[in-house]
Amino acid sequence: MRHLSGYCRRMATFQRSTYPGMTSVVTPLEGLKLTSKQLSAFEKFKETLKIPKSGVPQDSGIQDDMTLYRFLSGKKFNVKAAAEQYQAMVKWRCDAKVDEINKWGIENQKKIAEMDEMYPTSPYGYDKKGRPIIIARFGAVPGKKFSETFSIEEYLKRHVLKMEEMMELCRKRAIELKKPIHSVTVIVDAEGVNSATRHFIPYFRAQSEIEKQNYPECVAQILLINAPWIVPILFSIVKVFIDPTTRKKIELHSGIPKERLFEMIAPSILPVSYGGKNPKKIPGKQKHENKEDDVKRLNIAAGKSITLVEEVGTKGGIFSWTVRVISHDVSLRVMWKPEECEEKRKLVFEKRGTDFHGEFDARTKGVLEITFDNAYSYFKSKDIEYVLDLHHEQT
Repeated sequence: MRHLSGYCRRMATFQRSTYPGMTSVVTPLEGLKLTSKQLSAFEKFKETLKIPKSGVPQDSGIQDDMTLYRFLSGKKFNVKAAAEQYQAMVKWRCDAKVDEINKWGIENQKKIAEMDEMYPTSPYGYDKKGRPIIIARFGAVPGKKFSETFSIEEYLKRHVLKMEEMMELCRKRAIELKKPIHSVTVIVDAEGVNSATRHFIPYFRAQSEIEKQNYPECVAQILLINAPWIVPILFSIVKVFIDPTTRKKIELHSGIPKERLFEMIAPSILPVSYGGKNPKKIPGKQKHENKEDDVKRLNIAAGKSITLVEEVGTKGGIFSWTVRVISHDVSLRVMWKPEECEEKRKLVFEKRGTDFHGEFDARTKGVLEITFDNAYSYFKSKDIEYVLDLHHEQT
């Protein structure tokens, strides 16, 4: 038998019925208000995983009732599906050596501090239901610089470390309050998000895959606040990566929704900068300047159109466009001409509107023509902001 880490050896001993030396409070299932059918499924779930039916402390890692509940409720109490996901999670934790993540954190404190400076994220008290509050200053992330400084693997290590700390915070809170706490409330501050934030998308996709598989149902609510115009466009790209259940818990707000925040968080807990009374500073620089913005601007005269030409090299790549019309609307048309068949032009995208985002996988060398058409307007010129980007996906 190959060597197993301490964590994996513990997972191989599910059959034990007692936990010597562990005297933490056991969180009762009653607090979850499960139906008799759900309780039956819960017992069957434990039996399938060979986890003792009782006596498992809340701080027992991933064998506690709250962790099991997250997996089971995430699969709508389908025992077989939940067991498969749970066992896949166990394998991932063993393969990824998650039980050694704190050691990695100690050995890489400088790197983590650099990431934290670019993407400030930290706990900030508790909501009215006793759940931990996490504030993430996503708008502070300099997307291009971040992608040039840290690999996806490095970021995922830091993210798993944060997730483990968050789950531990839930366990400790459950013990303190003597009631089930298995999820958090997240405030994502999008102030500063701009076109360069798109460079962070591959990181977000990788992060979402880990959360979806290994940390189900750990979020109660996500409030995305201070969202500038480009956020809904970026969200339309990344939402496909997010677990559908989590997606329903996300609210987008262009400013600070004080009334909504007060519904969940007491004024004494909410930071002053978000309309509360808590003088404790939010994570990161209090007034950040995210100057990474490569938005370009054009004025399309009435009755006219402007065509931009973008060349794609031999390696091809993913060509994307993000467009915002300041007032009224325009027609956007994207044409593709591959070099090996120049006479054959392909219509990639065509739409009239005010906000556009799309992408095209250019697998060969060629030319893209992007036309902003205002020919149908006899009197009004149109101001637009746009970003065109050609990139190769980071793996």
